[in-house]
Amino acid sequence: MAETERFLSPEVQESIRRYLPYLEELRKKFFIFIGVFLGIALISGIFYQHVLRFLLSLFNLQGINMVLTNPNQIIELGIETGIFIGLMISIPILIYFLMGFLKPALSPKEFKLIISLLPGSFLLFIFGFGFGIWVMQFVVSMFAAAATSMNPQNLWDIGTFFTQIIFSGAAMGFLFQFPIILTALIRLKVIAKKTLAKQRSYIYLSMIVVAALLPSTDIFSLILLTIPLLLLFEITLLLNK
Repeated sequence: MAETERFLSPEVQESIRRYLPYLEELRKKFFIFIGVFLGIALISGIFYQHVLRFLLSLFNLQGINMVLTNPNQIIELGIETGIFIGLMISIPILIYFLMGFLKPALSPKEFKLIISLLPGSFLLFIFGFGFGIWVMQFVVSMFAAAATSMNPQNLWDIGTFFTQIIFSGAAMGFLFQFPIILTALIRLKVIAKKTLAKQRSYIYLSMIVVAALLPSTDIFSLILLTIPLLLLFEITLLLNK
C-alpha cells in the first residue's frame, strides 16, 4: 500500500486514509452477509421438497401430473429453492449493513426518511409477493380446470411451474416498492408531485407494459396485476401532499 501511495497525489492519499476504514468495515459485513446467505441457502436446498409441497398445496391441481423432465431437475430445484429463501432472509441483513455504512454520508433528515420508509417497504414486498402468488394461483386453477375438462393426459414440468411461481411473486414484491421510491423522491424534492400527476398517462402505460412482461400474461392476469399498481400510484400521490 505504501509503495502505491508514492505515485498518488496528497489529496487522493488523504481520501484513501479517510475512507479506507469504512471500506474495511463494509467488506467484513459483506462477508457476514455471504455467510448467512450460503448457510440458509444450503439448509433450504436440502429441505426443498417441503417448500415445493407447501407451494403445490396452494394450487388446485386435480387431474394435473407434475413431472421431472430430466434427472438434473432435482438438483436444480434444490439450488433454486436455496437461493430464493437465502436471499429473502439475508437481504434485510444486507440492507441493515448498508444503512449503517451510508449513514455518515446522509443528512439527519435523509437518514430519518429512509429509516421511516423501510418497514413499509418490507410490508409492501411481502404483500406484493403474496399477491403475485395469488394471481398465479387464480390463473393456474383456471387453466387446470379447462385442461381437465378436455380429458387429456396433463403433464406439467415442475421446474418451469416452480420458477414461474417464484418469479411472479418476487417481481410483484419488487413492483410494490414503487410507492416507497416515489415517496422518497417526492419528500427529498427530487421530483415534484405535480410533475408525476401531469405524467399520469405515461406512468399508467409503463405499468401496463411491465405487467404484460410477467408470466401468465393472459387478459385476466394482466388486469389483476395492473390494477393494484395503478391504485398504489394514486394512493402515493394522495398521501404525499
